[in-house]
Amino acid sequence: MTKANVAAEMSALADKGALRFPIGTTVLAAFKSGYHFGKVVKHFDLSANAANAYRIKLEPVAGVGVHLGTMHAPIEVWAPMDIDKYVREAPPFRPRFNVEQEVEACCKGSFVKGKVIKVWDEGNAYRYAHRTTGPELTVPPFLSSHFLHS
Repeated sequence: MTKANVAAEMSALADKGALRFPIGTTVLAAFKSGYHFGKVVKHFDLSANAANAYRIKLEPVAGVGVHLGTMHAPIEVWAPMDIDKYVREAPPFRPRFNVEQEVEACCKGSFVKGKVIKVWDEGNAYRYAHRTTGPELTVPPFLSSHFLHS
């Protein structure tokens, strides 16, 4: 099958509404060790030498991006299939902290330093690791403002 034939079939699927998220929709896209907010910019994209269901432009995140002098250029990622492993519906709750960000978490009544190691991990807002002891803890969305701060 030629690239033109694949493009035509993908276009026909797009016209039928075969994908869950319209262009311009904010989603969570799989990238590195977690999921990041982004916007769907294209359906059935062939530009990455493969047939991908979505091309998604990630929102700017501290420490994530292509370094260009003093700023970071946004990153675009591809979701090869329209499944939650690659692209998910964005929740109404926006995390205040990013992966690798230094924070303090409430542990046994006091705050200890550590860093966020995952965002939106199995339904929890954050996965956090203590800086010194290393144990991990998850923070559900409804408790995050009481248990984490920077």
